[in-house]
Amino acid sequence: MALLSGAQRAIALGKLLLKAKALVRHGQWEEWVATSTNLSERAAQRCMSLASGEALLAAKAPNLADMTMTDAVKVLEELREPDNAPRTRNTRQQRSRGDAVTKAIKSGQALSILERAWAECTDQERAIFLKKNG
Repeated sequence: MALLSGAQRAIALGKLLLKAKALVRHGQWEEWVATSTNLSERAAQRCMSLASGEALLAAKAPNLADMTMTDAVKVLEELREPDNAPRTRNTRQQRSRGDAVTKAIKSGQALSILERAWAECTDQERAIFLKKNG
């Protein structure tokens, strides 16, 4: 194992951690990692992420044997980056909506916003709300 690169060792460890996680009872994983390994939860997550993305890494980075764990994590993050782009936009949209709500609350307009939203609801939406909160 000493001849393996840092990335290869991390992937091998990640595979073992994935198998162990499948055996550990739900909700006990963090405790198991803390008591059964010398890894931090974050390090364990990184190794498991690399193991899960091994095929993608191997396809995009044929020099895996020469990579450190950090290099492999960076490559994997770059390969997964397009998936994160829409989330970033959604987060910005949510923040701007949240800012508008915060401003409305601070200015005392929150009740009028809620009244307008209620007026725009369909009867079915109102019934669902009333059923859940009734």
